[in-house]
Amino acid sequence: MGYYRKKPVVIEAIQWIGDNEPEIAEFVTVEHSFEYPESTVTIPTLEGNLTASSGDWVIKGIQGEFYPCKPDIFEATYEPVDLEVVSEVFGTVEIQQPEFHIHEGCGGVWDLADATGPRKVYRCRDCKEYGYGVS
Repeated sequence: MGYYRKKPVVIEAIQWIGDNEPEIAEFVTVEHSFEYPESTVTIPTLEGNLTASSGDWVIKGIQGEFYPCKPDIFEATYEPVDLEVVSEVFGTVEIQQPEFHIHEGCGGVWDLADATGPRKVYRCRDCKEYGYGVS
């Protein structure tokens, strides 16, 4: 017998709060459905269709798969990461004048993701790639 620690993995997630359908629909790139008045969202996963209730998190796994996670499990398993870590994991590109820039890779538009650090970080609306602004 041996002891093992879960490898640190950075994931993307959004919390379903029952009325943020547009944000969930943009995040979950596979066919899904919303049910009212139950305030649930059904997501096809590798294990079949699973339902997220209001308060649950919807996680994008390391292979691009989606699945719901109960808030207590999410809290015990994950912690927020700063955008420096995100850029190390997902990669970043240098953007000249990002507020006027179209992402050359996919043709999408850069949106400001974080302005709290020493440099502004942007995220492409279409391909979700991260970049940082260069003056």
